[in-house]
Amino acid sequence: MVAAALQGYGIAVVPESYVETHFAGGRLQLFLEDWTPKSTGLPWNCPAGQYVPKAFVGRLRR
Repeated sequence: MVAAALQGYGIAVVPESYVETHFAGGRLQLFLEDWTPKSTGLPWNCPAGQYVPKAFVGRLRR
């Protein structure tokens, strides 16, 4: 998505950390800033009922 946006093909909806350098370099700009959701951290999903070790979840929360 980022590559397509850099080539002028449209809008990329990606985490801001993926495009920080492109913003700083003026290659991309934030669009619809009032609509942009604020990040609450890393999204992470696992299948229902699957065991997730507490140590792993604790590491993600740091």
